[in-house]
Amino acid sequence: MIETPSPNFDERKLPITMLVLHYTGMPDAASALNWMCDPVSKVSAHYCVTEDGQVVRMVDEAKRA
Repeated sequence: MIETPSPNFDERKLPITMLVLHYTGMPDAASALNWMCDPVSKVSAHYCVTEDGQVVRMVDEAKRA
């Protein structure tokens, strides 16, 4: 697993109860990672799966992305 930390997270107030999958609509995973790791965007995810199947972790599961 690759680690690419995002600053866009806060404290988790509730326990994890579901898994949500999002489609970013970005041209590629690199663009999506750049956007989700940019403090200006104020968005993130815990993980991103690249086109070739690599899993990139951006936010620790103990935090809210």
